[in-house]
Amino acid sequence: MMMAVAYAQPSRADLKKHRLIVQESKNKGTAVVSLDTLFCSGKAQAYVTPDTNMVGHLFRSIQNNEPLIRVNYRKDVSKTASDMVLAYRMEFPGIGLSCEVKPTGSVQDMICRHGLLNNQALDTLKAETFIVLKGIKNENREKPAQPEHVLVGRNKKAPLVFSTVNNAVGARDIQQDGLTIGAFKADSTEGPGGMLSRYVVYNSEGAIICNATQTKNRSQDWHLLIDNKSFRSLKVTPGKDLDDIVTYLINSGLL
Repeated sequence: MMMAVAYAQPSRADLKKHRLIVQESKNKGTAVVSLDTLFCSGKAQAYVTPDTNMVGHLFRSIQNNEPLIRVNYRKDVSKTASDMVLAYRMEFPGIGLSCEVKPTGSVQDMICRHGLLNNQALDTLKAETFIVLKGIKNENREKPAQPEHVLVGRNKKAPLVFSTVNNAVGARDIQQDGLTIGAFKADSTEGPGGMLSRYVVYNSEGAIICNATQTKNRSQDWHLLIDNKSFRSLKVTPGKDLDDIVTYLINSGLL
């Protein structure tokens, strides 16, 4: 779990050692941190610095220095050994999500092994998948109250209408049969082969019920993260992606 010490002005010997470390990472497909930079299989992916509270690390974008992943270590306070880490708490500021995961190797190994960084940016789809599949489920903790889905009675076969006006949550309304049944936000994120379209869908009470993201640029295959709990796959009609996503949510009883 120890990471390399930063060098303000690396010497020739330091640079030589650095090149050997990076080459070994490339040859073996491993994760290493050298001269304040994380390398996955020999490719530089992020800057690494101690977090401000000194019990974790911050992985920052090489391109613009923005935070990509913040990791804090939850330790067993009854132990004094530095390796008594119970969990990594991982925050992803770019998508507003976080989770705790059990330590399985070093943090840098985990980040590279699960492909959380791609082309020096956060791979949002893999990060969301990682949170769902690897996040610790502690049944003893009190579960936070979740807003119930509010379903508005109407003709669910009626055409969908998407408002151009922002509502209270800064999204555009979804209407059906003359009633507002939810809202959505549209944006994009960088992914394999280019920019990926993405939607966030809310129910009629303003609670997020779905994050939908293209699997790759120009693809009609989408991944839907439902209630931050489970993933679904959906193939949409060209030019009708939002209609098909909302229709799927309606047929699933979520809108």
